[in-house]
Amino acid sequence: MADTTVSVNVRFPQAAADGVKALADIQGVTVSDYIRALVAADLEKNRAVLNDYQNKLAELRRKMKE
Repeated sequence: MADTTVSVNVRFPQAAADGVKALADIQGVTVSDYIRALVAADLEKNRAVLNDYQNKLAELRRKMKE
């Protein structure tokens, strides 16, 4: 399956938005790129949990078809 890009709306308190903007500016990236990098790092950190979830979900779906 090819990767598909989806848009997700996220709301932040003004102080958090200001902080994210400042950190993105410091790193020389857009706010979107900064947030994408944070999410990618968290997904990678939790890769084992996500793989386990996907495996168990597939197993449950197989059982439901029986």
